[in-house]
Amino acid sequence: MTAKPLDRGVWIVSAALVLALLLFAGRYGYHRDELYFLIIGSRPDVSYVDQPALVPLLDHLVHALTGSLWALRATAALAAGAGVLVVGAIARELGASAQAQRFAAAGWAISAVVLATGHLATTTVWDLLTWALLSWWCLRALRTGLSRDWLVVGLIAGVGLNVKALPALLPGTLVLAVLLVGPRSALQRRGPWLGAAIAVALWLPWWWWQSQHSWPQWGMSERIAAGSSASSESRWLFLPYQLVLLSPVLVPVWWLGWRALWSRRLGAGGRAYALAVLLGAVVLLVAGGKPYYLSGYFPVLLAAGAEPALAWASVRRWRWLLAVGAAVNLLLFVPVLPVSWLAKSPVTAVNSDASETVAWPEFAAWVSRRSEPGVPVIAANYGEAGALARFEPGIEVHSGHNALADAGPPPGEPQRVVLVGFDEDEAAELFGRVRTLAEWNSPYGLDNEEDGALLILAESPRAPWSQLWRRLTRLG
Repeated sequence: MTAKPLDRGVWIVSAALVLALLLFAGRYGYHRDELYFLIIGSRPDVSYVDQPALVPLLDHLVHALTGSLWALRATAALAAGAGVLVVGAIARELGASAQAQRFAAAGWAISAVVLATGHLATTTVWDLLTWALLSWWCLRALRTGLSRDWLVVGLIAGVGLNVKALPALLPGTLVLAVLLVGPRSALQRRGPWLGAAIAVALWLPWWWWQSQHSWPQWGMSERIAAGSSASSESRWLFLPYQLVLLSPVLVPVWWLGWRALWSRRLGAGGRAYALAVLLGAVVLLVAGGKPYYLSGYFPVLLAAGAEPALAWASVRRWRWLLAVGAAVNLLLFVPVLPVSWLAKSPVTAVNSDASETVAWPEFAAWVSRRSEPGVPVIAANYGEAGALARFEPGIEVHSGHNALADAGPPPGEPQRVVLVGFDEDEAAELFGRVRTLAEWNSPYGLDNEEDGALLILAESPRAPWSQLWRRLTRLG
C-alpha cells in the first residue's frame, strides 16, 4: 500500500472546524468541569481521585497565563482540528484517494461528539485525539511490523493515558482481536512489547498515586456505571446513542467502513480492528460505560468507509447530507443560539452540557450577596465551588466533591458555615441549627443541576470537622 500525501482539502476542513469553534468559544460561559479543572490544576499532582492530571494542569496553566475563557477553549479547538488531520491521515494509511481523505475528515469534523467536545476544555477532546493517533499508528505498525512504529504507539499511549485511562481499551481489545483473527505474527516480534513497556513506564506515576489512595478511580467508575454522571445513559440507550454522537447521515459510512475492514481489503490489521470495535462495545456495555466512550473507534470506521461511501453515492449527494448534518450538529452542540432561546429549544434535551455553561457569575454573586463576610462556604459540588473560586475569590470556599475533598475542611473548627447545594434534611443531620437563606432559580428558565439549590446558614456542628468532612466527601 503506497502512502499518499495528505490532501490539502483535509487541512482546509481542519482549519474550518477550528475557526468555527473559535468563533463561538466565548459564548454562554464556563462549563462546570472547566471550573473544576482550574481549581485542581492549581494543585499539581500526578493524578487525582477521578482522573489523570495532564488536562487540569494544562487548563490551569493556560488560564493562569491568559485569564481568558476564549484562550482556554482555543486549546480544545486546536485539539479537535488536529483530530481531523489524523482522520485524514488514517484514510491515507488505508489507501484512500484524496477525495476520500477529504470526505473522511469532513465526516469527523461535523460529528456531534467532535463539535461538543471541541467546544469545551475538558479531557474528552484530548481523549479522542489520543484514540485517533493511537489507531493510526497501530494500523501502521501492523502493516509495517517495524519496531520504531511500535515505539511511537507506546509513546502515544503513555501520554494519552495521563489524559484519561479510557484509551487503554484500544490496545486491550486490539491485542485480543489479533490473537483471535490475526495477524498473530505481529505479537511474536519485540516491537509491540517494547511499545507496551514505554506506555506502562509513562503511566506508572498514575498507578502509583492510585495505589497510595486506595484506587479511587475504580470507585469513580462504579458510580458512573450506576448513572451518577449527567452524561450517563442506561444500557439500552448505549447503541442507539451512537447515532447521535456522529450524525445519522454518517451511519452508512461507518457501516461500510466496518465491512471494508472485516473483509481484509484494507490490510492485515483491518479485520482485527473491526473485531476490536465489537469487543470494545461489549466491554463498555457490560461495564456500564457512557455512550461516548465508544467514539474513539469511529475515526477508523469513517476513514475506512470513505472510499466505499463515495462509490455508493455521488459526491454531490454526500455534500448535501454532510451540510445538513453539520447544520443540525452545530445548532445542537455549539452555542450558536442566543442563550435566551435555550430553554424553549431542543438543545438542552440532547446536549445537557449547554445548560451547565450558563449564569455561573450570577450564581456566585447570589451566594456572595447572601453570605456573611468571613463565614466559610461549603459547596455541594465542584461546579458551585469552581464558580465561587473563579468569580468571588474573596469567599473562602470548600467542597468534599471528588478531588476538592483533598484540600480538607475549613480550618479552625468553625461553628458557622454557609452550605450551598445541600437540602435542609441533610444539613440538619450535620448541624444543630440550620436556616434557609435563599433558593436559586436558574435564569432563562433553564432546568440545570443548580436550579432550586438552597443557601443554608448552618451552626453548631454535631461532630468535630474531621468527622463531618467524611460525611461531606463524595465521589461522582
